Amino acid sequence: MKGNNRRGNNRKENNPTPGRNESYIRMLEASAKIQYNIAAILEAKAYEADKAKSWICSNLHPSRYKSPDELHKQTLDIHDTIVEVIDGITKMEQGLARNLKIVLGGGENDSEGYNDMFEDDGDQ
Repeated sequence: MKGNNRRGNNRKENNPTPGRNESYIRMLEASAKIQYNIAAILEAKAYEADKAKSWICSNLHPSRYKSPDELHKQTLDIHDTIVEVIDGITKMEQGLARNLKIVLGGGENDSEGYNDMFEDDGDQ
């Protein structure tokens, strides 16, 4: 029966299996690495958006289209693409925030929408 008591084994200093705190620290470190990579992606997206802005400003002129409907269709396509990118980033960040909240002991939030996105906790 030696070694079957997990609580006793976790208290040993030379135990090769990590305890709960070490697991939480690894999870937080992984989350920090993900956030760093997201920042790099967003930086690249900002550069890409700046290039797209220059192209749009020089090419989306009403004189280049046969009818206003064609111009509006093109601008709506661009708008939809931008909204999809923002929506994807928002969902990803909400998922990361939800996981961090659970790890830090806040528990799961029952609401899945944008309801609590702008709430002020007072402490932050």
